[in-house]
Amino acid sequence: MTTAQLGISYSTSQFLPEIFRSMFPDSHIANDYSLRPQKLSYVVSHGTSYYFNNELIKDVRKAHGFLLLFDETTIVGVRKQLDIFFRYWTATGNCVCVRYYKSIFLGRATADVVSRSIVDSLRADGINITRMLMLGRDNPNVNKCLLSLSHGNSDVEWGFLQNNHLVTDERSSLNEASINGLRATNAGIKFFGDSKVPITNSLLFSVQQSYSRYAKDNDRQQKLVKNVDTVNGKRTIDTQQEQLEEKKFSCSRNKSNCKKIWLKQLIC
Repeated sequence: MTTAQLGISYSTSQFLPEIFRSMFPDSHIANDYSLRPQKLSYVVSHGTSYYFNNELIKDVRKAHGFLLLFDETTIVGVRKQLDIFFRYWTATGNCVCVRYYKSIFLGRATADVVSRSIVDSLRADGINITRMLMLGRDNPNVNKCLLSLSHGNSDVEWGFLQNNHLVTDERSSLNEASINGLRATNAGIKFFGDSKVPITNSLLFSVQQSYSRYAKDNDRQQKLVKNVDTVNGKRTIDTQQEQLEEKKFSCSRNKSNCKKIWLKQLIC
């Protein structure tokens, strides 16, 4: 959780065993401790973030209504990043809170694409869209008053994006799951408070199941890539076939023209 909260690089995890052995030289746990960067990555992206996101969704479902705040911005690779937040009354904290929901990465952020992405996300998580009281974004033409509300969340007030803190330029190559994992975990810690996150059985079970989710996600991504490669390969073959047919037609036409010229010369 500290990794997500402070924006620490995953690669630093390889130095933790040495630190713990120095701190606790007589501890068998410290001597046997190991944590690879990849494991830390999927524990955050498919473990802690999975737990905090589920807790958020359950909390929003209980609310009588909510405000949906979103912002899209251009990131590395000229892609559009759509950040979505909920603002609602939470019975857990007995207050109005603003909580990070997720980030969606889009090729083109047209109005139709943005609206479809938001609606599809809410439906997939079983959130009743009819309970949405207002839709807001950081645009002077759309609900500008949202940014002037006093909600105590500077990350939302300053353009919604928190990537500059959690994901630096050196870490811009993180995939969508990693970015969502870091931000969802950090948002969950903020909601409960530093050192106040309840270590429940659900949280522990979610962390234990993180590798299983990570493996399934990887398999799904690989299948998608294979399908795309298959489609692209078929398109390439079709294009090559079309080019070959065009060449044949061009050669045939040239032969016909040459024959006509030869006949004209013969007649003359």
